[in-house]
Amino acid sequence: MTPRWLILFLATIVFSSCNLTSADTYLQQSRLAIEKEDYRSAINLLTQAIHKDPQLKEAYLQRGLCFQNVSHKDSAINDYKKLLSFDPGNTSAWYNTGLCNYSENKFEEAIANYNRALITKGIANPADTSAIRLSGNTTAPLAHQAVNAFDVQTVQLYYQRGLAYYAAQQPQKAYRDFQTCIAQNYNLDECIYLSSVCWMAGNKNNTPCDTFKLNSAQGKNMARNHLAHLCK
Repeated sequence: MTPRWLILFLATIVFSSCNLTSADTYLQQSRLAIEKEDYRSAINLLTQAIHKDPQLKEAYLQRGLCFQNVSHKDSAINDYKKLLSFDPGNTSAWYNTGLCNYSENKFEEAIANYNRALITKGIANPADTSAIRLSGNTTAPLAHQAVNAFDVQTVQLYYQRGLAYYAAQQPQKAYRDFQTCIAQNYNLDECIYLSSVCWMAGNKNNTPCDTFKLNSAQGKNMARNHLAHLCK
């Protein structure tokens, strides 16, 4: 006959090995940790959530973002790749992969991933910046933009791609992206400044001083400051 203590011991082992916490519970707990900027705890909780549900999209995305916040870019990219393996149309995963590439000075890779993100937004030819006008009014109140956890504003993609183009020494392409942002009133002051700088880099002359003067007259701070230094 098996001793009573052995039965209780074995029962304790079996019970402790059965983790009854659901993936959604781990996900909720990770959100609280993220709010406290406790990213390492959040990563552990999200890992438990993924173990429970290997196709829990938000867990991969949030863990990737947490990895970015603790400067583990390779781990973040791996999570985005895993997410894209079963959700290839996930705009946010492509976008955040691009951000990781950009932070590591891999500008061409960043551009490629921003382009993939734009394709998920329905832009057949990402190089055609006029396509942004199909994405709706980006200046509308947030309540009317219907942006979900996996979405990124089209104009935001053009802005980040513009930065990558400029860093990759492709100022003419960067100029077009920043001009598209200006047309949508996105980050207006900075984009006016950047587009003027790109014009100067691409044309090797003083023509952009006219742009700086116009923007300065319109009260654009960055343009006005640049005008004081370069366009006397």
